[in-house]
Amino acid sequence: MILAEQHTVISDMQLQLSRTEQDLARVRAARDELIQDQTQRKTREDQKLGSIREVNELAETRASRIASLEMEAERLRLDLDKETLSTCQSFTELGLEELRRKYEQLDKAYKVLTQELPALEQAFKKAHDQASRKVAGIQESEDKMRRLQAEVCFLLCLTHPMLTIHRKEKRIKSTSQQ
Repeated sequence: MILAEQHTVISDMQLQLSRTEQDLARVRAARDELIQDQTQRKTREDQKLGSIREVNELAETRASRIASLEMEAERLRLDLDKETLSTCQSFTELGLEELRRKYEQLDKAYKVLTQELPALEQAFKKAHDQASRKVAGIQESEDKMRRLQAEVCFLLCLTHPMLTIHRKEKRIKSTSQQ
């Protein structure tokens, strides 16, 4: 009788243990799903923020380029004005008023060029920074791919030892044939 009660208690405890293990497995599975969902959301959010940042940088670069093109257009207009004034043959033939106008045009051209240079430098720097970041991102992606390929190869070798032996045999055959 005591033995029967003990078996009953043991079977009840085993049943309760299996239920608890099943509950634990369900909770762990739900936790893993939530963690995976959170990771995916965070990755998407990071990608969105990166895209927004990149678009803003491109817009700034475009604005710098527009400013430099506007300055270049102003400089070209001044060059055109200068060509119309240069129809006179020499400075000695120009009057005082024409010399002053010529001086003002050259002064404007100088100012435009001094304004254009920093804008061009800024646009170049921004474009260079963007290109450098893109190259770094590509290198990072390639490194990640190499690591993943190495991990996959390692896992394949662990799970399929015959695959490793077969590869070694192929290498030996190929070296002996050469």
